[in-house]
This record gives sequence, structure tokens and C-alpha cells, in this order.
Amino acid sequence: MSDGKAARPRLRIFLWLAALVFLGLQFIRPALTNPPVTADLEAPPEVKQILRNSCYNCHSNETKLPWYDHIVPAYWLVVSDVTEARQHLNFSTIGAMPPERQRGVLFEAVNQIQIGAMPLPAYRFMHPRSAVTPEQLAILRAYLKSLKSATTVPQAAVAAAAQSAPNEPPFMRP
Repeated sequence: MSDGKAARPRLRIFLWLAALVFLGLQFIRPALTNPPVTADLEAPPEVKQILRNSCYNCHSNETKLPWYDHIVPAYWLVVSDVTEARQHLNFSTIGAMPPERQRGVLFEAVNQIQIGAMPLPAYRFMHPRSAVTPEQLAILRAYLKSLKSATTVPQAAVAAAAQSAPNEPPFMRP
């Protein structure tokens, strides 16, 4: 009996210390800023809405965190993920890229969505509405296809480029 009563004050002290440490950690917060949008993606409204709903929260300068993402240590993970995501693809600056580069980045993004890698599974778990439906994926793929046909290189130019670089592997040729 005496061991149980002696353990209670120690447990209480431990819980108070843990609570103080948790509260103290709330003040260790790396910055997560939203710089101005300088060159947003120009796309049809339905495409932009899909991307806004599923991608912009990490891949743009328009990040809006729900209350639970402000609590450390979750906040640290979110800041790390958003920082990395923006370095890879930032819809707030994508408009400054040449059209060919934009198309390539968007193609990669849509492929990541198609294979289920994006939005990240942990993000989809916490934000179920971010999941891209098959119908939305079809809209994104149609948009990509329209970009490809709008900037198709004439076949004569492709043939000339292939002849000028016969030693390059086929995937390097235009």
C-alpha cells in the first residue's frame, strides 16, 4: 500500500513536468510564411479548383493551417513538409516558368496524383476532401493534353532534330 501512495506524488510531478515541457515547446516555432503570389498558374477554373483543393495548401504561398496543425510537434512536421513541397512545386510562382517547363512540372504532378503518391497519404488521412476523384483526375489529364496539343512541335522540326543528334538515346530526342 505504501508503495502506491509514494508513487502518486512522483507521477503527479512527472505529469506536471511533461505538461510544462509540452507548453514550452509551443514557443519553438520555425516560421511558415506566405510570400505574395507572383506568378500563379493560369488554367481553366475547374482545373484551378481541383489544384486549390488538393495541392495548394502545401504547394503554394497560400497555405492555411487548421488549428490542429498549429500544435507542436505537428507544426514542425507541417512546416517541414510545406517547405519541401514548395521547393519541388510552387503554384504561386509556376507562371514565371517557360511553358514547356510548366507542362513538364504539371505532367509530373498529375502522374503523382494518378499513382496515389499525392496528396500525401498522411495529408489525405487528415484532410479527406483533398483526395482527387477519378473524374477530377480526368479533368486534369484533359487539361494536360490540351497543353500538349497547343504547343506541339511540327513533325518536320522533330525529324530535323532527330537527324542532327543521331547518337542520343531516343528518350533524349524531342
